[in-house]
Order: sequence, then C-alpha cells, then structure tokens
Amino acid sequence: MTTAATKGDDAAESVMQINAHVKDKIIPIIVSSDNNFMSTSWGTICQKLVENSFTVDSKLVLQMMTELSPKERFTHYLIRYGDDNATIFCVDWSSADISGYARVPLVEGYIEANMTLEPRKGGPLQSVAKPHLPLQPVEMEDPPSSVDVDLCITLVPKHSSAGVTAIDHATTHTAFPSSASRTSVVYLQEHDSFPGSVRLFKTVPMGSKNHRLRGTDSPSTTAALGTKHDTPPVLAETASSSTQSKSKSSKKKSSKKKREDRSKSNIESGAQRPDKKTKTSSKEDMKNPRLVDCTSGAAITEKSVDLLDDSDNGGLKSTVDPYFSHNYPGVMDAGFRVLDYLYLYPSHAPWVEGAGLLLAAESCYGNDPVINLQRAHYLRQSFAKTDLSSIPVDDNTRVCFVYGAGYGSVTFGTVEEQMAYREWTADMQIIADAIEKELVNKFSADLSVDVNVHLNELEVVSFYSSKRITFHRDQSYSPEGEFCSNNCQKQHTCTCIFVLGDDRVLEFQLFLGKKKVNHPEAQKMIRLTNGALFFLHPKDEEDCLRQMFQMNNQTHFKHRNNGVKEKGVQLSVGLVFRTCVQTRTVYKGTGQLVLDSEPTETTHRCKRKLNAYEKCWTKNLMDECLKKKYLSTKERHYR
Repeated sequence: MTTAATKGDDAAESVMQINAHVKDKIIPIIVSSDNNFMSTSWGTICQKLVENSFTVDSKLVLQMMTELSPKERFTHYLIRYGDDNATIFCVDWSSADISGYARVPLVEGYIEANMTLEPRKGGPLQSVAKPHLPLQPVEMEDPPSSVDVDLCITLVPKHSSAGVTAIDHATTHTAFPSSASRTSVVYLQEHDSFPGSVRLFKTVPMGSKNHRLRGTDSPSTTAALGTKHDTPPVLAETASSSTQSKSKSSKKKSSKKKREDRSKSNIESGAQRPDKKTKTSSKEDMKNPRLVDCTSGAAITEKSVDLLDDSDNGGLKSTVDPYFSHNYPGVMDAGFRVLDYLYLYPSHAPWVEGAGLLLAAESCYGNDPVINLQRAHYLRQSFAKTDLSSIPVDDNTRVCFVYGAGYGSVTFGTVEEQMAYREWTADMQIIADAIEKELVNKFSADLSVDVNVHLNELEVVSFYSSKRITFHRDQSYSPEGEFCSNNCQKQHTCTCIFVLGDDRVLEFQLFLGKKKVNHPEAQKMIRLTNGALFFLHPKDEEDCLRQMFQMNNQTHFKHRNNGVKEKGVQLSVGLVFRTCVQTRTVYKGTGQLVLDSEPTETTHRCKRKLNAYEKCWTKNLMDECLKKKYLSTKERHYR
C-alpha cells in the first residue's frame, strides 16, 4: 500500500492506483483513503472512468459507442455499471461532410450496455472485484497499492413481443439494476472536423434534478433494441421525493391518468413519445437537435459548455499523461537516442560542428557570465526544423524556426553569438508525430487550443545537481494582458514536454500582477515521471478573469521547477516541443545564428569566459561527470 504524508498531519494517507486499460490507452485512477476503500464500489469507479474518458482522449467514448452498434448511430446510450450507477449519454452526432469519411445512418433511439472493470488475471483482486463490491474486500486487511483492470463492455438485449432482438455483437448480458437518483446525464457533441472526437460536453451529475430514459428503470423494458423510433427516447424529469409525487398526483389526477395511458400505449408499441412537459417533441427540435440543460430546461449554448469560454471556473488546465511512452512504445527509444547524441560526446563551443552538449557563457541581464553546464539555471539545447517556405541567403545557411531568440534571450542570458539551433532529426520527428496525435485526442474538444499545427522546435532541458528554474511564464504578455507580438511560439498552442529520467515536480502558482494569490486552488503540483507527456495549456498563462477565485482582476499562472530531489546522482530531462512562428537564418552544420550586427562588450566578455573554460582541466572533468550521471539515469529508467 502506498502512503503519502498529509500536510500538518502525522497520519499517513493510503492510496490505491487503478490502471484502467481502455482500448490502447492506460488511464490511471488514484483513490485515496479519504474516499474510504470499504464504501466505494467498483461500479462507482467505473462510472467515473467512463464519464471522464473523453477528457483523457476525446475519441474514446464515441469510439466505444460506435463499436456497440457499428452499422447505426443512436441519439442516446444508456450505460449501466452496477451498484445502481448508470449514465445516459445524449449524443449530437455531426452531419458535416468529410472527404473520404462515410457516416453510418442515425437512429433516433437508444441502446443499452453494461460496463465493468475487471482485474487482470494473476492480480490480487482477480476473483473479488465485482461492480457492487467495495474496492477493498472485507477480508483483506490492506488494499493493494496498484491494480490493473480492463474495461469490459457487454450489450444488453431488449425483448419485444416477437422475442429477443438480434444483436451484432459477441456477448450480451442481463442489464444491471439502476436508480434514477444515481444516474448521471452527459451531453456530447461530435466535432465537425474530427469525426469521432468530442467537441462540446455538459455533465449533470447524480443527485441533481436529473432526467432519465422513461421505461428503462426496469430490465423488462419492451422497446426493441435498434428499432427506429419516430422520436428519440424521452428524458423525463425524476420526482425529487415520493411526497412531492403524491402531492402532484392528488392535484392533477385526471391529467396523470391520461399521461399514464399514453405512456403505456407507447411502450407496448416499442416507441415512446414525449409529453408536453418535456417540450422536446417539436419537429423543429428533431431537425436541429440541441443540448438541453437538465437543471433549468433551457438550451445550452456553445458558450456555456465550450472549453474556450471564460465562463469555466478558471482552475489549472495543464495536465500530464504518465503513460505516454507506454501508448507509443517507439518514443522512449527515440528520446534516449536524442540524449545519447548530447551526453555521450565531449561538450564543445557552438561554432564547432558535431555531437555533444553545446557550451555557452551566459550573462543574465548583463551580469558576469557563467558557463551553462555549471550555472544554477537549467541547461538548454536547441533543435529546429527548416522553414522550407523561406529562401536562405546562400548554400551554407538555412532558415529555421526558433524559440528563445526574442525577449527570452535577455532573461535566459545567452548572447546571440552563442545561440545555435541544430538540425531536426528523424528521432525527434518520431516523438513529434506521437505528440501531435495526442494533441488531437486530448484537445480537439477544447477550442482554446489550436491542434491544427505541426511541432517544429525542440528545447532539450536538463535538471541535475542544483539546476532549477524560478516562477515564470513561457510567453510574454503586455501590461494590459495582450499576447506580445515578439513571442516565438504560436498563440493558443500547447507546450509539450516529453520527460525522461528521474522524477521532478512542476509547481504552479496563480499571480495577480507580481503578487501571489492566496487561495487553496491557486497552487498546484504536477509530478513529471519518466515516459510522461506534460501539456502546458495556453489558457493557464493568459491574463483573464477566473471565476473560481472570485476576483475582479485578471490573473495568470506561473510555473517553476526546483529540479531533482537527489542532487548528486539524479538527472531529469525534458524534451520540450513547440510550434513556433519566428524564424532566423543559421549556418548549416553548427546551427549558429547568422548575425550582421557588431558584437557588444557583453558578447566579448562571454566569449573570453567560454575560451578560458575550454582550456581549463575542469571541462573534461565536467564532461565525464555528466556522462556518468546520464548513463546511470539511463540504466535506471530505459526499458
């Protein structure tokens, strides 16, 4: 069992990590003892997984629904998890024409399925994990710290007067019981440009003034599966209590009897028609399906559910996928080949061609220069794609995309004469291709992120010994909160960091101007582990009003990294991929910037410092130390 000390408390907190295998993804679910292992059922955990799966991969949930019925798309899906938990997915499928993509027929009806989490064979919970049972069996003293489970899906057959309807699926199952009070409603809208991806969503959790599919509380529902109804299944309002139901029935006895008769007639005929109360049966609504607010009954506009909108709570949006290298096996090999190129060869000056770490004497804000390998600031090495649309000045140069050559050159301290952007390699492209797929999977439903991009610049950042970085933003903003034109990175794009080596923690802090905001949600920690992929969300750095913090002023998040925990032996490297729009001309081979300006006094001081370091005996010692540190880290983490 894993424990983590809680702040200000001597007691240890137990943690169980459930690794859910869904398609080709692994989705980690962390459950702490605060949730009580003995009272949280597997059915409850399964419901949380499925309802949040599209936030991990925007294609997962619609892919599951499509596989339930490959030949037809339904407007509603009723998913049961056991322990009375269920979810009604209301899907607004896109009808946009996509070249080379054929859409299957759309049915205004619903389909049912059971979804369960089943531990893998040989695990500690293989025979004791059932939907209605708690995570920790009664007879087990301590829960396992980690368990691997598979998401299993089975169709639920429905019966008609003619018998069981045929189902084009390998397995069917009796429907799990469900309760209206424990049924969530999730509204999804498919993306027009990315078939099978969720664009908009709205979730009404259990316990709210929920709606349900009329007639589905009982497994004896007689509506035939796959039958094309004249109207979609009715979302009928669940009474808040039996007392209220009796009060309403006593006041409107005759009208209630009419509705019951009409409902009975519709169920027997295999179709259901909405009554006047639901207000969803007009022909106009059927032609233009819309998302309906379960709480108020008002139409949900795109603005109210669109992730681009500032009406969200303003919390941190940046996220990490710890299983990126597992889902894309080739990226780990490619990543360490990039590091081999840097760490297994002697370091050298930027005007020298070849493998190895590039040296630089860095002078932040004009202070005395310090060699980059020895400086407390993290080490940075740059690689960039060639801009094929630009014409170089001669055959010895190329035009490439750059990062850090604008305002960042002042804050980081590298003079332009010692900046170099080496050639983009095939290994870098392997990693970039995988990241670009994940950008679409995770953010195609988030219109505040531009996913129609290609990564074209790489910064390899290394943390060892006491190397760190203080609170900062990757992008510059004006005092009025406007995105500065001299930023190298394209606006509205993610910074994507593929992590290799030892763990480190990325700390986020909300700022109002230059002051830290004191709020429980204003500070967040994200652990970066070997093989993980971190996404820095562009909204986090923007100046905007954040509803969660109840402030009338614009705020923004900054982040910092205090480096590795064990300063003597550990090494953590981030391969930082970006989409940049600024370009510079560089020399082929070395990647040095082509300059036409006269060197400054600071430039001369930095060059003298670098020349002296190359002649000093400490250079070879430092190279050997870093090589050993890297090989030790690679041995611990490369598999």
